[in-house]
Amino acid sequence: MQDKVEELIGQLSDPDAEVRATAARRLGGHEDERAVGPLLDVLESDPSPKVRCFAVLSLGDFEWNKTGEILLRHLREDPFEGVRWISVTVAERLGGAEGARAVVDALDDRHHMVRYAAVSAIKRRKDPIVAGKLFEMLDDDNSSVRINVCEALMELGAADDRVVQTLMELSAYPDVVQARDSVVGWHQAWKDMRRHPESAGMIAFMQGIPVNEKGSGVAREILEEAREKVGDVPDCEPPLTLPQMLEKARRLVADEGHD
Repeated sequence: MQDKVEELIGQLSDPDAEVRATAARRLGGHEDERAVGPLLDVLESDPSPKVRCFAVLSLGDFEWNKTGEILLRHLREDPFEGVRWISVTVAERLGGAEGARAVVDALDDRHHMVRYAAVSAIKRRKDPIVAGKLFEMLDDDNSSVRINVCEALMELGAADDRVVQTLMELSAYPDVVQARDSVVGWHQAWKDMRRHPESAGMIAFMQGIPVNEKGSGVAREILEEAREKVGDVPDCEPPLTLPQMLEKARRLVADEGHD
C-alpha cells in the first residue's frame, strides 16, 4: 500500500493541473527527501506556472545543496515571472553565498515584480554591500520598485539627496501616492502575517503591483500555504506612506550632514 508521500508523488503526473498543484503544495509539508527529485522534475518540465510555483515553494523546505542549481536556473530563466519571484524568496530563505548572489542577480530581472521581491529581500538582509546597485535602480521604470529601493537605502543607512529627490518626484503623482497608501492599508489588514520570506514577497505582489485575476488568485493560494507552514512572529512596524517616507529621508540626510 502506498504511503501519503508516494501517493502525492504519483499525483504529480496527473493530467489535471489542479491535482498536480495540490500535490506539489502538500509534498513540501511532509519534508520527506523522496519528494525532492519528483518536485525538481516538475519544476523542470511541468507546463503549468501554478504547479511550478508550488514546486518551488515546497523545495524551499529542503537543503540548498539538494535543490539550489535548478532553483537558480528557474530564478533566472523561468518564463513565468511568478516562478522567478517565488524563487527569490526561497533563495533568500535558503541563504548562503549562492542564495545571496541569486537575490542580487534578480535586481536585473525583466519583470518589476521580481525586482521588487529582490529589493525586499536585500532590505531584510540589511546588506550595505549592494547599496551601489540599489542607487542605480532609483531610475527603475516601475514606481513601486523605486519606492522600495528608497526604503531599502534608508534601512541600510545609505540614504542621500538622490533618495530625497526620487521621493519628491514620486510624490508629485497622485496615483503613486494612492498606490503606496494601499500598501499601508494591506499591511494593516494582514498584520498577523507569518514569517517574512514568503509572506512579504506575496504581499508586495498583491499590493503595489497590478496583476491579472489569474495571477492574483495564484498568489493568494500560495500565500495561504505559506501562512500554514510557518509560525507567528511579533508584529513589525507598518510601512510608511510616501509623505512619511519623504520626511524620514530628509531627516536622515540632514542628520548625516551634521555628523
